[in-house]
Amino acid sequence: MTGRSGTLTVEPGHDTLLQNSVVANFLKWRPVISFDERLRQYGFRVTPQRRAIMKAIWDNGEHATLEEVLADVQRADANISPATVYRAIDLFIIRGLVIATKVGNDTVYEIHSEHPHSHLICRMCRADQRIDHARVRGLMDDLDQEFHFLVEPEHLILLGLCEHCRNAVANPKA
Repeated sequence: MTGRSGTLTVEPGHDTLLQNSVVANFLKWRPVISFDERLRQYGFRVTPQRRAIMKAIWDNGEHATLEEVLADVQRADANISPATVYRAIDLFIIRGLVIATKVGNDTVYEIHSEHPHSHLICRMCRADQRIDHARVRGLMDDLDQEFHFLVEPEHLILLGLCEHCRNAVANPKA
Protein backbone atom coordinates (compact mmCIF):
# COMPACT_ATOMS: atom_id res chain seq x y z
CA MET A 1 0.00 0.00 0.00
CA THR A 2 1.20 3.45 -0.71
CA GLY A 3 -0.07 6.49 1.08
CA ARG A 4 -2.34 9.41 0.45
CA SER A 5 -0.67 10.73 -2.68
CA GLY A 6 -0.17 7.33 -4.28
CA THR A 7 -2.22 4.34 -5.23
CA LEU A 8 -4.05 2.25 -2.68
CA THR A 9 -3.94 -1.47 -3.32
CA VAL A 10 -5.90 -3.91 -1.24
CA GLU A 11 -4.92 -7.54 -0.68
CA PRO A 12 -7.54 -10.10 -1.79
CA GLY A 13 -9.96 -10.68 1.05
CA HIS A 14 -9.18 -7.36 2.70
CA ASP A 15 -11.56 -5.22 0.65
CA THR A 16 -14.22 -5.27 3.38
CA LEU A 17 -11.60 -4.20 5.92
CA LEU A 18 -10.97 -1.06 3.87
CA GLN A 19 -14.47 0.24 4.55
CA ASN A 20 -13.74 0.54 8.28
CA SER A 21 -10.00 0.85 8.14
CA VAL A 22 -7.68 3.59 9.20
CA VAL A 23 -6.71 3.96 5.55
CA ALA A 24 -10.23 4.95 4.54
CA ASN A 25 -10.40 7.45 7.39
CA PHE A 26 -6.87 8.67 6.84
CA LEU A 27 -7.48 9.38 3.16
CA LYS A 28 -10.25 11.79 4.18
CA TRP A 29 -8.03 13.63 6.67
CA ARG A 30 -5.75 16.39 5.46
CA PRO A 31 -3.06 18.24 7.34
CA VAL A 32 -4.35 21.46 8.84
CA ILE A 33 -0.95 23.14 8.63
CA SER A 34 1.86 22.77 6.12
CA PHE A 35 4.98 20.69 6.67
CA ASP A 36 6.96 23.93 7.01
CA GLU A 37 4.63 25.23 9.70
CA ARG A 38 4.71 21.90 11.53
CA LEU A 39 8.53 21.82 11.43
CA ARG A 40 8.69 25.35 12.84
CA GLN A 41 6.07 24.51 15.47
CA TYR A 42 8.43 21.82 16.82
CA GLY A 43 11.45 24.13 16.74
CA PHE A 44 13.07 22.98 13.51
CA ARG A 45 14.65 25.11 10.86
CA VAL A 46 12.95 24.28 7.57
CA THR A 47 15.27 22.65 5.04
CA PRO A 48 14.49 20.85 1.77
CA GLN A 49 15.77 17.62 3.34
CA ARG A 50 13.52 17.85 6.40
CA ARG A 51 10.56 18.79 4.21
CA ALA A 52 11.22 15.74 1.97
CA ILE A 53 11.47 13.43 4.98
CA MET A 54 8.24 14.77 6.48
CA LYS A 55 6.49 14.35 3.13
CA ALA A 56 7.74 10.77 2.83
CA ILE A 57 6.43 9.88 6.29
CA TRP A 58 3.12 11.57 5.49
CA ASP A 59 2.76 9.98 2.06
CA ASN A 60 3.31 6.49 3.48
CA GLY A 61 0.31 6.79 5.75
CA GLU A 62 0.15 6.32 9.46
CA HIS A 63 2.75 3.62 9.83
CA ALA A 64 5.71 4.12 7.51
CA THR A 65 8.73 1.88 7.84
CA LEU A 66 12.21 3.34 7.68
CA GLU A 67 12.77 1.54 4.38
CA GLU A 68 9.63 3.12 2.87
CA VAL A 69 10.61 6.59 4.05
CA LEU A 70 14.18 6.21 2.82
CA ALA A 71 13.05 4.93 -0.61
CA ASP A 72 10.60 7.83 -1.05
CA VAL A 73 13.14 10.43 0.06
CA GLN A 74 15.79 9.09 -2.30
CA ARG A 75 13.28 8.95 -5.17
CA ALA A 76 12.49 12.61 -4.51
CA ASP A 77 16.14 13.64 -4.12
CA ALA A 78 18.97 11.16 -4.60
CA ASN A 79 21.37 13.61 -2.95
CA ILE A 80 19.77 13.12 0.48
CA SER A 81 21.88 10.48 2.22
CA PRO A 82 20.48 7.69 4.38
CA ALA A 83 22.42 9.15 7.33
CA THR A 84 20.56 12.46 6.90
CA VAL A 85 17.24 10.61 6.94
CA TYR A 86 18.19 8.60 10.05
CA ARG A 87 19.40 11.69 11.93
CA ALA A 88 16.33 13.73 11.00
CA ILE A 89 13.93 10.99 12.08
CA ASP A 90 15.79 10.62 15.39
CA LEU A 91 15.49 14.37 15.99
CA PHE A 92 11.82 14.34 14.96
CA ILE A 93 11.20 11.61 17.56
CA ILE A 94 13.17 13.37 20.31
CA ARG A 95 11.17 16.58 19.83
CA GLY A 96 7.84 14.76 19.55
CA LEU A 97 7.12 15.56 15.90
CA VAL A 98 7.18 11.88 14.90
CA ILE A 99 6.09 8.84 16.88
CA ALA A 100 8.01 5.57 16.51
CA THR A 101 6.12 2.39 17.34
CA LYS A 102 7.33 -1.21 17.38
CA VAL A 103 4.92 -3.41 15.40
CA GLY A 104 6.11 -6.99 15.35
CA ASN A 105 9.68 -6.90 14.06
CA ASP A 106 9.27 -3.50 12.42
CA THR A 107 9.48 0.00 13.76
CA VAL A 108 6.96 2.26 12.08
CA TYR A 109 6.78 6.04 12.07
CA GLU A 110 3.96 8.52 11.90
CA ILE A 111 3.64 12.25 12.27
CA HIS A 112 2.38 13.12 15.73
CA SER A 113 -1.33 13.82 15.76
CA GLU A 114 -2.82 16.39 18.08
CA HIS A 115 -5.70 13.96 18.68
CA PRO A 116 -5.26 10.80 20.77
CA HIS A 117 -5.92 7.71 18.71
CA SER A 118 -5.73 3.95 18.89
CA HIS A 119 -5.09 1.24 16.34
CA LEU A 120 -5.86 -2.43 15.89
CA ILE A 121 -2.98 -3.83 13.82
CA CYS A 122 -2.93 -7.31 12.34
CA ARG A 123 0.41 -8.93 13.13
CA MET A 124 0.24 -11.04 9.94
CA CYS A 125 -0.82 -8.65 7.17
CA ARG A 126 -0.29 -5.30 8.96
CA ALA A 127 -3.88 -4.23 8.25
CA ASP A 128 -4.48 -1.21 10.44
CA GLN A 129 -7.86 -0.18 11.76
CA ARG A 130 -8.07 3.10 13.62
CA ILE A 131 -10.55 2.99 16.48
CA ASP A 132 -12.23 5.74 18.42
CA HIS A 133 -10.06 6.46 21.42
CA ALA A 134 -13.12 6.70 23.65
CA ARG A 135 -13.57 2.94 23.19
CA VAL A 136 -10.34 2.24 25.11
CA ARG A 137 -10.78 5.02 27.67
CA GLY A 138 -12.59 2.64 30.06
CA LEU A 139 -9.65 0.22 29.98
CA MET A 140 -7.25 3.05 30.77
CA ASP A 141 -9.41 4.16 33.68
CA ASP A 142 -9.53 0.57 35.00
CA LEU A 143 -5.72 0.29 34.82
CA ASP A 144 -5.37 3.54 36.71
CA GLN A 145 -7.80 2.41 39.42
CA GLU A 146 -6.36 -1.08 39.88
CA PHE A 147 -2.63 -0.51 39.30
CA HIS A 148 -2.34 3.25 39.90
CA PHE A 149 -0.84 3.45 36.43
CA LEU A 150 -1.78 6.41 34.29
CA VAL A 151 -1.70 5.41 30.64
CA GLU A 152 -0.60 8.25 28.39
CA PRO A 153 -3.43 8.09 25.91
CA GLU A 154 -1.86 9.72 22.88
CA HIS A 155 -1.26 6.59 20.86
CA LEU A 156 -2.31 3.05 21.68
CA ILE A 157 -1.60 0.04 19.46
CA LEU A 158 -3.25 -3.32 19.98
CA LEU A 159 -1.78 -6.22 18.02
CA GLY A 160 -3.79 -9.23 16.96
CA LEU A 161 -5.29 -10.92 13.92
CA CYS A 162 -7.75 -9.30 11.54
CA GLU A 163 -10.81 -11.28 10.49
CA HIS A 164 -9.25 -12.34 7.19
CA CYS A 165 -6.01 -13.62 8.76
CA ARG A 166 -7.82 -15.24 11.68
CA ASN A 167 -9.99 -17.16 9.19
CA ALA A 168 -6.91 -18.11 7.17
CA VAL A 169 -5.21 -19.49 10.30
CA ALA A 170 -8.34 -21.34 11.42
CA ASN A 171 -9.02 -22.82 7.97
CA PRO A 172 -5.67 -23.39 6.25
CA LYS A 173 -5.86 -24.64 2.69
CA ALA A 174 -4.48 -28.13 2.19
